[in-house]
Amino acid sequence: MNPISPELPLLAPTSIDDLRMQGHSTLRMPQKADTGIENLLLSDARAREAAMKAEAMKVAFAESRMNKKRGRAIAKAKDRLAQRIAEGR
Repeated sequence: MNPISPELPLLAPTSIDDLRMQGHSTLRMPQKADTGIENLLLSDARAREAAMKAEAMKVAFAESRMNKKRGRAIAKAKDRLAQRIAEGR
């Protein structure tokens, strides 16, 4: 005689994609909020200072990248000129 057993819970999905994505949501970084300096005006001073420093570093890096690019272009032009002179053109 078999007593009536309670309903068994459904099994969790076991497809490859479901298993791969199981722990993924806990590892995911939160979405980045708008990090403009304007949004920090009512915030604390340290966060505002850090944002201003990051913005200044971004501008400085862009400047140095443009200077390096310009320097490479000038060096390339000088090399082409030297090559033309050496070939007698």
